[in-house]
Amino acid sequence: MQISNVEYNPPTIQCRTDHPGPVEREIDFNVTVVNTRADTVAVQNVSSHGITVNAHRPDLVGQVVSQFGSIPFTPTDAVLRPKDGQVVYTVRMNTACVAGGTAVPDFIDVDVTLVVRTSVGEFTTLPLRIHQAYQ
Repeated sequence: MQISNVEYNPPTIQCRTDHPGPVEREIDFNVTVVNTRADTVAVQNVSSHGITVNAHRPDLVGQVVSQFGSIPFTPTDAVLRPKDGQVVYTVRMNTACVAGGTAVPDFIDVDVTLVVRTSVGEFTTLPLRIHQAYQ
């Protein structure tokens, strides 16, 4: 069982500083999962963990963000057949831009790791860099 590929769009989130409230933006991840085991495997849950790795304001570096215990994914009923089963799951994560009028950074870079829980264990992606730009 392995995650063989991850593609995501968009890698940059544009946030406006003149908006009166928080705005959510969507990021779609296409996660290709391959079953190398002798048993059928099902994906049960996808979660995420993110950390700010770079920012215009140094006090934001190291903050935990984009941490979700469960993220919607499709197809939810797919199973990976033994030995060579492969499914591309689309995972849609919402990320919030902070409300305008508050002290916002010019940008933050977040490394997000997806955790794919299956019937045989947990598998994680390498960190995926997401850039949030405030204008």
